[in-house]
Amino acid sequence: MRFYVWLLIGLLGLAACAEEAEPIILSPTAQTTPRLAPTESPPATPEKANIREEAETSLPNLIIQVDGELFVRHEGAASDQRIPLGVGARVTVGDSLYVAEGETAVFCGAESLWANNPRRFDPGQQPVGVPCLSAPPPLPAPDISQLRGEIDITPDESLSGYVLRPRGGWVSEERPYLRWQRPANTQTITLTLLSDDNLYRPPVVVTGSESAYPEEWEPLQADGAGYRLQISGSSNSAGFSLLETEEITQLHRQTAQIEAQIGTEPGRTLVLAELLMRHELWSEAVDLLLALPNGGEGETAVQQRLGEAYLHMGLFNEAQTALNQSLVAAQRSHLPEAEARAHYLLGWATCGLGQISETQNHWEAALEKYRALEIEDAIAEISEQLSGIEENCRLPEQKG
Repeated sequence: MRFYVWLLIGLLGLAACAEEAEPIILSPTAQTTPRLAPTESPPATPEKANIREEAETSLPNLIIQVDGELFVRHEGAASDQRIPLGVGARVTVGDSLYVAEGETAVFCGAESLWANNPRRFDPGQQPVGVPCLSAPPPLPAPDISQLRGEIDITPDESLSGYVLRPRGGWVSEERPYLRWQRPANTQTITLTLLSDDNLYRPPVVVTGSESAYPEEWEPLQADGAGYRLQISGSSNSAGFSLLETEEITQLHRQTAQIEAQIGTEPGRTLVLAELLMRHELWSEAVDLLLALPNGGEGETAVQQRLGEAYLHMGLFNEAQTALNQSLVAAQRSHLPEAEARAHYLLGWATCGLGQISETQNHWEAALEKYRALEIEDAIAEISEQLSGIEENCRLPEQKG
Protein backbone atom coordinates (compact mmCIF):
# COMPACT_ATOMS: atom_id res chain seq x y z
CA MET A 1 0.00 0.00 0.00
CA ARG A 2 1.25 3.43 -0.82
CA PHE A 3 1.42 5.99 1.99
CA TYR A 4 1.36 9.70 1.21
CA VAL A 5 3.12 11.92 3.69
CA TRP A 6 1.66 15.43 3.53
CA LEU A 7 4.03 18.21 4.70
CA LEU A 8 2.36 21.38 5.99
CA ILE A 9 3.30 24.36 3.81
CA GLY A 10 1.72 27.77 4.51
CA LEU A 11 0.80 30.38 1.94
CA LEU A 12 1.11 33.27 4.37
CA GLY A 13 3.65 34.99 2.14
CA LEU A 14 1.40 34.54 -0.88
CA ALA A 15 -1.65 35.77 1.01
CA ALA A 16 0.25 38.87 2.11
CA CYS A 17 1.24 39.65 -1.45
CA ALA A 18 -1.98 38.73 -3.19
CA GLU A 19 -4.78 41.21 -3.48
CA GLU A 20 -7.71 40.11 -1.34
CA ALA A 21 -10.38 38.63 -3.65
CA GLU A 22 -14.09 38.23 -3.43
CA PRO A 23 -15.90 34.94 -3.92
CA ILE A 24 -17.59 34.36 -7.27
CA ILE A 25 -21.15 33.09 -7.39
CA LEU A 26 -21.89 30.41 -9.98
CA SER A 27 -24.90 28.32 -10.93
CA PRO A 28 -24.63 24.51 -10.49
CA THR A 29 -23.32 24.26 -14.04
CA ALA A 30 -20.84 27.11 -13.52
CA GLN A 31 -21.81 28.71 -16.84
CA THR A 32 -23.60 31.93 -15.87
CA THR A 33 -21.94 35.33 -15.66
CA PRO A 34 -20.16 35.59 -12.29
CA ARG A 35 -21.18 38.22 -9.76
CA LEU A 36 -19.37 39.30 -6.64
CA ALA A 37 -20.12 38.27 -3.07
CA PRO A 38 -18.72 39.57 0.26
CA THR A 39 -14.97 39.41 0.53
CA GLU A 40 -13.24 36.39 2.05
CA SER A 41 -9.56 35.95 2.77
CA PRO A 42 -7.66 33.18 0.97
CA PRO A 43 -7.48 30.02 3.09
CA ALA A 44 -4.30 28.27 4.13
CA THR A 45 -2.81 25.81 1.68
CA PRO A 46 -3.05 22.03 2.15
CA GLU A 47 -0.01 19.89 2.75
CA LYS A 48 1.94 18.84 -0.33
CA ALA A 49 1.83 15.30 -1.73
CA ASN A 50 4.93 13.26 -2.40
CA ILE A 51 5.91 12.74 -6.03
CA ARG A 52 3.93 9.94 -7.61
CA GLU A 53 5.38 6.44 -7.61
CA GLU A 54 5.14 4.47 -10.86
CA ALA A 55 1.66 2.95 -11.12
CA GLU A 56 0.98 -0.74 -11.51
CA THR A 57 0.50 -1.89 -15.10
CA SER A 58 -0.67 -5.37 -14.17
CA LEU A 59 -4.26 -5.97 -13.12
CA PRO A 60 -5.82 -8.94 -11.32
CA ASN A 61 -7.00 -11.88 -13.43
CA LEU A 62 -10.77 -11.40 -13.50
CA ILE A 63 -13.72 -13.57 -14.46
CA ILE A 64 -15.65 -11.26 -16.79
CA GLN A 65 -18.36 -13.61 -18.08
CA VAL A 66 -20.27 -16.52 -16.52
CA ASP A 67 -23.21 -17.69 -18.63
CA GLY A 68 -23.89 -20.80 -16.55
CA GLU A 69 -22.10 -22.11 -13.46
CA LEU A 70 -18.41 -21.79 -12.61
CA PHE A 71 -16.43 -23.32 -9.73
CA VAL A 72 -12.82 -23.02 -8.60
CA ARG A 73 -10.48 -25.24 -6.61
CA HIS A 74 -7.72 -23.06 -5.23
CA GLU A 75 -4.15 -24.22 -5.45
CA GLY A 76 -2.95 -25.65 -2.17
CA ALA A 77 -6.42 -26.50 -0.82
CA ALA A 78 -6.33 -29.61 1.34
CA SER A 79 -9.67 -30.90 0.09
CA ASP A 80 -11.29 -31.14 -3.35
CA GLN A 81 -13.73 -28.38 -2.41
CA ARG A 82 -15.04 -26.48 -5.43
CA ILE A 83 -16.15 -22.93 -4.71
CA PRO A 84 -18.76 -21.20 -6.90
CA LEU A 85 -17.61 -17.99 -8.60
CA GLY A 86 -19.44 -15.11 -10.26
CA VAL A 87 -18.58 -12.25 -12.59
CA GLY A 88 -15.79 -10.10 -11.16
CA ALA A 89 -14.13 -12.88 -9.16
CA ARG A 90 -10.33 -12.79 -9.01
CA VAL A 91 -8.46 -15.97 -9.95
CA THR A 92 -4.77 -16.81 -9.79
CA VAL A 93 -2.32 -19.01 -11.64
CA GLY A 94 -2.59 -22.52 -10.18
CA ASP A 95 -6.34 -22.36 -9.61
CA SER A 96 -8.43 -25.05 -11.34
CA LEU A 97 -11.65 -23.86 -12.98
CA TYR A 98 -14.67 -26.12 -13.50
CA VAL A 99 -17.19 -24.83 -16.03
CA ALA A 100 -20.40 -26.65 -15.21
CA GLU A 101 -22.46 -25.12 -18.02
CA GLY A 102 -22.45 -22.15 -20.39
CA GLU A 103 -19.46 -20.09 -21.48
CA THR A 104 -16.93 -18.50 -19.14
CA ALA A 105 -14.37 -15.79 -19.96
CA VAL A 106 -11.36 -14.56 -18.03
CA PHE A 107 -9.39 -11.34 -18.45
CA CYS A 108 -5.65 -11.91 -17.90
CA GLY A 109 -4.30 -8.95 -15.97
CA ALA A 110 -0.66 -8.93 -17.13
CA GLU A 111 -0.44 -6.26 -19.83
CA SER A 112 1.80 -8.46 -21.98
CA LEU A 113 -1.23 -10.78 -22.39
CA TRP A 114 -3.87 -8.14 -23.07
CA ALA A 115 -3.67 -8.61 -26.84
CA ASN A 116 -5.19 -12.09 -26.45
CA ASN A 117 -7.96 -11.16 -24.01
CA PRO A 118 -10.50 -12.36 -23.18
CA ARG A 119 -9.78 -16.09 -22.81
CA ARG A 120 -12.94 -18.19 -23.18
CA PHE A 121 -13.83 -21.66 -21.88
CA ASP A 122 -16.75 -24.02 -22.30
CA PRO A 123 -17.76 -27.18 -20.40
CA GLY A 124 -15.96 -29.46 -22.87
CA GLN A 125 -12.75 -29.81 -20.86
CA GLN A 126 -12.47 -30.20 -17.07
CA PRO A 127 -10.70 -28.80 -15.16
CA VAL A 128 -9.21 -25.73 -16.84
CA GLY A 129 -6.15 -23.94 -15.52
CA VAL A 130 -6.00 -20.15 -15.39
CA PRO A 131 -4.15 -19.30 -18.63
CA CYS A 132 -2.56 -16.13 -17.26
CA LEU A 133 0.56 -14.90 -15.49
CA SER A 134 0.93 -14.04 -11.83
CA ALA A 135 -1.12 -10.97 -10.98
CA PRO A 136 -1.18 -8.52 -8.08
CA PRO A 137 -3.33 -9.42 -5.07
CA PRO A 138 -6.48 -7.49 -4.14
CA LEU A 139 -5.91 -3.94 -2.97
CA PRO A 140 -4.60 -3.73 0.58
CA ALA A 141 -6.78 -2.30 3.32
CA PRO A 142 -6.74 1.49 3.66
CA ASP A 143 -4.72 3.19 6.36
CA ILE A 144 -7.56 4.08 8.72
CA SER A 145 -5.47 6.28 11.00
CA GLN A 146 -4.16 8.29 8.03
CA LEU A 147 -7.66 8.75 6.61
CA ARG A 148 -8.96 9.89 9.98
CA GLY A 149 -6.24 12.54 9.96
CA GLU A 150 -7.65 13.78 6.65
CA ILE A 151 -11.32 14.05 7.62
CA ASP A 152 -13.72 14.88 10.42
CA ILE A 153 -15.98 12.01 11.51
CA THR A 154 -19.24 13.40 12.88
CA PRO A 155 -22.31 11.55 14.20
CA ASP A 156 -24.41 12.98 11.36
CA GLU A 157 -22.39 14.00 8.32
CA SER A 158 -25.49 15.47 6.66
CA LEU A 159 -25.38 18.38 9.12
CA SER A 160 -21.98 19.66 7.99
CA GLY A 161 -21.69 18.23 4.47
CA TYR A 162 -18.56 16.81 2.88
CA VAL A 163 -16.65 16.59 -0.40
CA LEU A 164 -17.35 13.64 -2.71
CA ARG A 165 -15.27 14.44 -5.80
CA PRO A 166 -12.36 14.83 -6.18
CA ARG A 167 -11.35 13.27 -2.91
CA GLY A 168 -8.11 11.47 -2.08
CA GLY A 169 -5.59 9.83 -4.38
CA TRP A 170 -5.18 11.25 -7.87
CA VAL A 171 -7.19 12.71 -10.76
CA SER A 172 -6.56 12.43 -14.50
CA GLU A 173 -8.14 15.74 -15.58
CA GLU A 174 -6.68 19.18 -15.01
CA ARG A 175 -10.24 20.56 -14.64
CA PRO A 176 -12.07 17.77 -12.78
CA TYR A 177 -15.79 17.83 -12.14
CA LEU A 178 -16.70 18.77 -8.55
CA ARG A 179 -19.31 17.08 -6.35
CA TRP A 180 -20.21 17.29 -2.67
CA GLN A 181 -22.86 16.38 -0.10
CA ARG A 182 -24.55 19.66 0.70
CA PRO A 183 -24.96 20.56 4.39
CA ALA A 184 -28.50 20.29 5.75
CA ASN A 185 -30.70 23.38 5.38
CA THR A 186 -28.13 25.13 3.19
CA GLN A 187 -28.96 26.64 -0.19
CA THR A 188 -25.57 28.05 -1.15
CA ILE A 189 -22.03 27.13 -0.16
CA THR A 190 -18.56 28.43 -0.84
CA LEU A 191 -16.10 26.23 -2.69
CA THR A 192 -12.43 26.73 -1.92
CA LEU A 193 -9.56 24.94 -3.64
CA LEU A 194 -6.51 24.90 -1.39
CA SER A 195 -3.19 24.31 -3.12
CA ASP A 196 0.56 24.64 -2.90
CA ASP A 197 1.17 25.34 -6.60
CA ASN A 198 1.58 29.10 -6.01
CA LEU A 199 -1.57 29.86 -8.02
CA TYR A 200 -4.34 31.69 -6.19
CA ARG A 201 -7.90 30.62 -7.01
CA PRO A 202 -10.71 32.78 -5.60
CA PRO A 203 -13.47 31.24 -3.45
CA VAL A 204 -16.61 30.47 -5.48
CA VAL A 205 -20.20 30.53 -4.21
CA VAL A 206 -22.44 27.83 -5.74
CA THR A 207 -25.87 26.32 -5.40
CA GLY A 208 -26.77 22.63 -5.69
CA SER A 209 -24.41 19.75 -4.98
CA GLU A 210 -22.15 19.65 -8.06
CA SER A 211 -20.39 21.96 -10.47
CA ALA A 212 -18.06 22.03 -13.42
CA TYR A 213 -14.56 23.20 -12.58
CA PRO A 214 -14.91 27.01 -12.39
CA GLU A 215 -13.55 28.85 -15.41
CA GLU A 216 -12.08 31.44 -13.05
CA TRP A 217 -9.75 28.83 -11.54
CA GLU A 218 -6.39 27.99 -13.08
CA PRO A 219 -6.19 24.30 -14.08
CA LEU A 220 -4.52 21.80 -11.76
CA GLN A 221 -0.77 21.40 -12.08
CA ALA A 222 1.16 18.12 -12.04
CA ASP A 223 4.72 17.71 -10.67
CA GLY A 224 3.50 16.59 -7.25
CA ALA A 225 1.37 19.66 -6.44
CA GLY A 226 -1.16 18.99 -3.68
CA TYR A 227 -4.81 20.10 -3.63
CA ARG A 228 -7.78 19.97 -1.31
CA LEU A 229 -11.34 20.95 -2.19
CA GLN A 230 -13.33 22.34 0.73
CA ILE A 231 -16.93 23.43 1.16
CA SER A 232 -18.00 26.09 3.64
CA GLY A 233 -18.83 24.78 7.10
CA SER A 234 -16.90 21.51 6.69
CA SER A 235 -13.30 20.28 6.67
CA ASN A 236 -14.39 16.76 5.64
CA SER A 237 -12.33 16.31 2.48
CA ALA A 238 -9.08 14.67 1.42
CA GLY A 239 -6.05 15.85 -0.50
CA PHE A 240 -5.44 14.84 -4.12
CA SER A 241 -3.01 15.47 -6.96
CA LEU A 242 -2.99 15.43 -10.77
CA LEU A 243 -1.33 12.49 -12.52
CA GLU A 244 1.79 13.20 -14.55
CA THR A 245 1.24 13.59 -18.30
CA GLU A 246 3.04 10.31 -19.07
CA GLU A 247 0.77 8.34 -16.74
CA ILE A 248 -2.36 9.99 -18.16
CA THR A 249 -1.23 9.00 -21.66
CA GLN A 250 -0.61 5.45 -20.46
CA LEU A 251 -4.05 5.36 -18.81
CA HIS A 252 -5.81 6.50 -21.99
CA ARG A 253 -4.00 3.88 -24.06
CA GLN A 254 -4.86 1.10 -21.61
CA THR A 255 -8.50 2.23 -21.40
CA ALA A 256 -8.90 2.23 -25.18
CA GLN A 257 -7.43 -1.26 -25.45
CA ILE A 258 -9.71 -2.70 -22.76
CA GLU A 259 -12.80 -1.05 -24.25
CA ALA A 260 -11.96 -2.49 -27.67
CA GLN A 261 -11.51 -6.03 -26.34
CA ILE A 262 -14.38 -6.39 -23.86
CA GLY A 263 -17.79 -5.67 -25.32
CA THR A 264 -20.04 -6.92 -22.53
CA GLU A 265 -21.07 -5.47 -19.20
CA PRO A 266 -20.43 -5.53 -16.33
CA GLY A 267 -17.14 -7.24 -17.23
CA ARG A 268 -15.77 -4.23 -19.10
CA THR A 269 -16.60 -1.78 -16.31
CA LEU A 270 -15.14 -4.07 -13.64
CA VAL A 271 -11.82 -4.31 -15.51
CA LEU A 272 -11.76 -0.55 -16.11
CA ALA A 273 -12.55 0.07 -12.44
CA GLU A 274 -9.61 -2.13 -11.45
CA LEU A 275 -7.41 -0.10 -13.80
CA LEU A 276 -8.53 3.20 -12.28
CA MET A 277 -8.15 1.92 -8.73
CA ARG A 278 -4.61 0.65 -9.42
CA HIS A 279 -3.82 4.22 -10.48
CA GLU A 280 -5.56 5.38 -7.26
CA LEU A 281 -8.17 7.31 -9.24
CA TRP A 282 -10.78 6.61 -6.58
CA SER A 283 -13.33 9.29 -7.55
CA GLU A 284 -13.24 8.30 -11.22
CA ALA A 285 -13.68 4.62 -10.35
CA VAL A 286 -16.74 5.49 -8.27
CA ASP A 287 -18.31 7.44 -11.16
CA LEU A 288 -17.71 4.53 -13.52
CA LEU A 289 -19.25 1.93 -11.19
CA LEU A 290 -22.26 4.09 -10.30
CA ALA A 291 -23.11 4.36 -14.01
CA LEU A 292 -24.03 0.64 -14.10
CA PRO A 293 -27.68 -0.29 -13.43
CA ASN A 294 -28.30 -1.02 -9.76
CA GLY A 295 -29.03 -4.67 -9.05
CA GLY A 296 -27.88 -5.98 -12.41
CA GLU A 297 -25.55 -8.85 -13.30
CA GLY A 298 -22.37 -8.81 -11.27
CA GLU A 299 -23.96 -6.79 -8.47
CA THR A 300 -21.80 -8.58 -5.88
CA ALA A 301 -18.53 -7.53 -7.54
CA VAL A 302 -19.70 -4.06 -8.59
CA GLN A 303 -20.80 -3.08 -5.08
CA GLN A 304 -17.65 -4.65 -3.60
CA ARG A 305 -15.36 -2.54 -5.84
CA LEU A 306 -17.50 0.52 -5.08
CA GLY A 307 -17.10 -0.12 -1.35
CA GLU A 308 -13.33 -0.54 -1.74
CA ALA A 309 -13.03 2.80 -3.55
CA TYR A 310 -15.12 4.56 -0.90
CA LEU A 311 -12.90 3.07 1.83
CA HIS A 312 -9.78 4.56 0.27
CA MET A 313 -11.55 7.94 0.02
CA GLY A 314 -12.41 7.91 3.72
CA LEU A 315 -16.15 7.75 2.93
CA PHE A 316 -16.89 5.05 5.48
CA ASN A 317 -20.69 5.42 5.53
CA GLU A 318 -20.88 5.14 1.73
CA ALA A 319 -18.54 2.14 1.87
CA GLN A 320 -20.72 0.45 4.47
CA THR A 321 -23.83 0.92 2.33
CA ALA A 322 -22.20 -0.48 -0.83
CA LEU A 323 -20.59 -3.43 0.98
CA ASN A 324 -23.82 -4.37 2.74
CA GLN A 325 -25.43 -4.52 -0.71
CA SER A 326 -22.53 -6.68 -1.95
CA LEU A 327 -22.93 -9.00 1.04
CA VAL A 328 -26.66 -9.48 0.44
CA ALA A 329 -26.06 -10.12 -3.28
CA ALA A 330 -23.32 -12.67 -2.50
CA GLN A 331 -25.58 -14.51 -0.07
CA ARG A 332 -28.44 -14.50 -2.57
CA SER A 333 -26.20 -15.84 -5.35
CA HIS A 334 -24.49 -18.42 -3.08
CA LEU A 335 -20.99 -17.02 -3.58
CA PRO A 336 -19.24 -17.83 -0.27
CA GLU A 337 -15.82 -16.39 -1.14
CA ALA A 338 -17.38 -13.08 -2.19
CA GLU A 339 -19.45 -13.16 1.00
CA ALA A 340 -16.27 -13.57 3.08
CA ARG A 341 -14.61 -10.67 1.23
CA ALA A 342 -17.65 -8.45 1.87
CA HIS A 343 -17.49 -9.20 5.60
CA TYR A 344 -13.75 -8.44 5.60
CA LEU A 345 -14.23 -5.06 3.90
CA LEU A 346 -17.26 -4.23 6.05
CA GLY A 347 -14.97 -4.74 9.02
CA TRP A 348 -12.76 -1.94 7.72
CA ALA A 349 -15.74 0.35 7.00
CA THR A 350 -17.08 -0.05 10.54
CA CYS A 351 -13.53 0.25 11.89
CA GLY A 352 -13.28 3.66 10.21
CA LEU A 353 -16.51 4.67 11.95
CA GLY A 354 -15.24 3.46 15.33
CA GLN A 355 -17.93 0.75 15.53
CA ILE A 356 -15.65 -1.81 17.15
CA SER A 357 -18.28 -4.43 18.00
CA GLU A 358 -19.53 -4.38 14.40
CA THR A 359 -15.96 -4.66 13.13
CA GLN A 360 -15.34 -7.69 15.31
CA ASN A 361 -18.57 -9.34 14.16
CA HIS A 362 -17.69 -8.87 10.48
CA TRP A 363 -14.09 -10.06 10.83
CA GLU A 364 -15.13 -13.11 12.84
CA ALA A 365 -17.74 -13.93 10.17
CA ALA A 366 -15.10 -13.52 7.45
CA LEU A 367 -12.67 -15.70 9.40
CA GLU A 368 -15.25 -18.47 9.74
CA LYS A 369 -15.98 -18.35 6.01
CA TYR A 370 -12.32 -18.37 4.98
CA ARG A 371 -11.59 -21.30 7.28
CA ALA A 372 -14.40 -23.28 5.67
CA LEU A 373 -13.00 -22.32 2.25
CA GLU A 374 -9.41 -23.22 3.29
CA ILE A 375 -7.93 -19.90 2.15
CA GLU A 376 -4.93 -19.68 4.45
CA ASP A 377 -3.61 -16.22 3.50
CA ALA A 378 -6.93 -14.59 4.36
CA ILE A 379 -7.15 -16.57 7.61
CA ALA A 380 -3.74 -15.30 8.73
CA GLU A 381 -4.47 -11.68 7.77
CA ILE A 382 -7.83 -11.48 9.52
CA SER A 383 -6.50 -13.20 12.64
CA GLU A 384 -3.83 -10.50 12.84
CA GLN A 385 -6.39 -7.72 12.35
CA LEU A 386 -8.59 -9.10 15.12
CA SER A 387 -5.66 -9.04 17.54
CA GLY A 388 -5.17 -5.29 16.96
CA ILE A 389 -8.78 -4.23 16.67
CA GLU A 390 -8.81 -1.99 19.75
CA GLU A 391 -5.67 -0.10 18.73
CA ASN A 392 -6.62 0.28 15.05
CA CYS A 393 -10.33 1.00 15.25
CA ARG A 394 -11.01 3.01 18.38
CA LEU A 395 -11.74 6.64 17.64
CA PRO A 396 -9.49 9.19 19.41
CA GLU A 397 -12.36 10.35 21.63
CA GLN A 398 -13.04 6.71 22.58
CA LYS A 399 -9.50 6.23 23.92
CA GLY A 400 -8.19 6.97 27.40
